[in-house]
Amino acid sequence: MRRWRSVTLIMLTMALAACGRLGVGDQTCEDNVREPSPANVLSAQAVPTARYTPCFNSLEVGWDDVEFEAERGSAGIAVANGTEIFLTAVVTAGCDVSGARRIMSGFTDIEKYIDVDQVQSGISVAVLPVATHQLAHAVAVAERWDDTQLGGRRLLMRVDPEFSASIASRVERALTDHQYMWLIDELNMAENTVELRSVDIGTIARLSAEEALNVIEDDVVTEAYRGKWYFTFEGGCITYTFDAEGPMARTVAADATANLGFYPAYQLRDETGR
Repeated sequence: MRRWRSVTLIMLTMALAACGRLGVGDQTCEDNVREPSPANVLSAQAVPTARYTPCFNSLEVGWDDVEFEAERGSAGIAVANGTEIFLTAVVTAGCDVSGARRIMSGFTDIEKYIDVDQVQSGISVAVLPVATHQLAHAVAVAERWDDTQLGGRRLLMRVDPEFSASIASRVERALTDHQYMWLIDELNMAENTVELRSVDIGTIARLSAEEALNVIEDDVVTEAYRGKWYFTFEGGCITYTFDAEGPMARTVAADATANLGFYPAYQLRDETGR
């Protein structure tokens, strides 16, 4: 996670006092443009072409700190959990969405694009018995460890019961469809061990289930939601940048949708005669 630089407010056309640390009311989405907050005004001034600027409908539990920054050409807000910033929303005159995917925005005058890297919450493990007489043992192993929590993430154990294909093709398919594979052959069944395989760590033979879980826990990437959402509209673009890890990664997208919004800067300019 990154830290935002210290807050600097650049007054563009009006002599307004504003502080860096905000409450909900300071950057509200309330569209009463006759009573704008200093932050609403500064954002509208910073990008004078932008139809909208970022704002808060409300604050989510766990959003411990909110900061505001405005300078010529951009303005935005940053949200932190503890001291770590995990979400920013910044308005600029435009943004490059060439690598992003367009999705429905829910607004008639706003287009939405996303470019997100999401590490899934579950850890997927294929349990692959080599022969049919090892199937019952493989099922018992999977049932024993399915739904185990590793570093706050749920272990998803899935047995491969298909024996018509060659073992080489079954292994290849398991490693394509799952993050890890536990292979069980005759010796593994006799010793109550597994052969652990993954694309990244290769093959480790003759591990107990507990040892295999320890290897997975050391190897697995922390659950995360990272990337950008772009909202484009007349005269500007608002970019949400996500850098959330752990349990917060599971809800940050929904929380951003519920708690962040679009302040009608164009109405403010019209009301004040630009």
